[in-house]
Amino acid sequence: KNASDNAPLRGGKSDIWEGGYRVPFAARYPHDIAAGTTFQQPVISLDIFATIAELANAPIRSDRPLDGVNLLPYLNGTKTDSPHEAIYIRKFDQQRYAIRSGNEKLVIPVADAAPKLYDLSRDIGETTNLASQKAGTVDLLKEKLNAWTAELIDPTFTGLMQKKSYQSP
Repeated sequence: KNASDNAPLRGGKSDIWEGGYRVPFAARYPHDIAAGTTFQQPVISLDIFATIAELANAPIRSDRPLDGVNLLPYLNGTKTDSPHEAIYIRKFDQQRYAIRSGNEKLVIPVADAAPKLYDLSRDIGETTNLASQKAGTVDLLKEKLNAWTAELIDPTFTGLMQKKSYQSP
């Protein structure tokens, strides 16, 4: 167990809750990012590679697109929307999943558990499950999560301690 305390965020390092993956990210590129710029939209680590690939004019094969996006147009204000329609998390070995779209976040905390829905604009600590009140939103986000999961392959090696195979949600 790590001893991280991410209050008021729920969860610890590498968890599916906000406290598990919401971390500060700093970038410096005076050519295109003004000093003191703050960007509030969620990004993923794969965006770093996509941004560097764009800066380096690296060729990207159309049949093997990158999962990340070039962040510079968002950081310099050329684009004002979010770089990602949704952020997805899969903890394959634990059968935990999450999808964040805008301020809504759907969490499947363990395999076969009922999904939990949170409004992060009002509940950053993920304390109030809104799933029963917003069944349509739950269905929509679960559909997106399932579509994304269907595109993934299962890991070949899940670790030395694994004893069984797993199914997608």
